[in-house]
Amino acid sequence: MIALVNSDAESLSVGALAEGQKYDSARIDALEENLDLQPRELIEVLLLREKLNSVESDFEETVRAIRVEVDRVFTMGVTLLIALLAAVLLLGLRRSENSK
Repeated sequence: MIALVNSDAESLSVGALAEGQKYDSARIDALEENLDLQPRELIEVLLLREKLNSVESDFEETVRAIRVEVDRVFTMGVTLLIALLAAVLLLGLRRSENSK
């Protein structure tokens, strides 16, 4: 977690991803309005917000890539299973024809 401390020793939790909380822009704006932040601290909040947005974008991109790979592997597995089933059926048909 990343925290900023203002002049009144209050803390603003900006990156609470580790706690599983989602901080959207409106929530951060509301928190900023309730605190008496100095200009330097406002800049830090903006930089942290940009970093948080970047991390969220990277996370979403990674999740999309993982889903694509899982779908690809699942499709490949189903295809191989169908091919194996077809091969077993063909072998069974050949054996039944040869035994006649």
